[in-house]
Amino acid sequence: MFDLKLGTIAKLTLASSLLFAASCASNKPPERGGGRGGPQQGNLSMMGYVAQPISLLFVSMDKDQDGMTSIVEMNDFTTTQWANIGLEAGRELRSFGYQTWAITHLGSAEAMPSFIGFDTDLSGSISQLEFETCLRRNFDLLDKDKNGLLSRAELIVRMPSMQDRGNGQGRSGGKGEERGKRPQR
Repeated sequence: MFDLKLGTIAKLTLASSLLFAASCASNKPPERGGGRGGPQQGNLSMMGYVAQPISLLFVSMDKDQDGMTSIVEMNDFTTTQWANIGLEAGRELRSFGYQTWAITHLGSAEAMPSFIGFDTDLSGSISQLEFETCLRRNFDLLDKDKNGLLSRAELIVRMPSMQDRGNGQGRSGGKGEERGKRPQR
């Protein structure tokens, strides 16, 4: 009787494994360009669009939820954040306090901008002016159309796909290479 139960359990396990494998298999044919050469041009998820941690911070500043973060919203955020960190004007943020803030607001203590990105005078602490200046500098860098508003489109960046890397885009091309062509062997 014990052997019968083991045999039944083995069959059920095999059957469930096969069903799981079948459910995971895609019946959809591969997309053109989705093979070794990289993803299809129109497929955004495969193109490598990402939001930097600082972009996620700027999105959280959008208080009126209009899909845009303004300079005024950013300034209000920096003032409020400085108070929430527990520092009055004239006091400075040290490394451990910054790490706690970065984990909460950027997702990681190692996310950019780093502590040194804020601590421009390399004093070992971040003043309120340095905090505000770093956020404003990043705001200005991301504001591609220079209208004083950060749209969601300005907050994402396209990472080079494997296709771009494979056809030579994003690199200067060495001696004897044409852009988009493989080097001769």
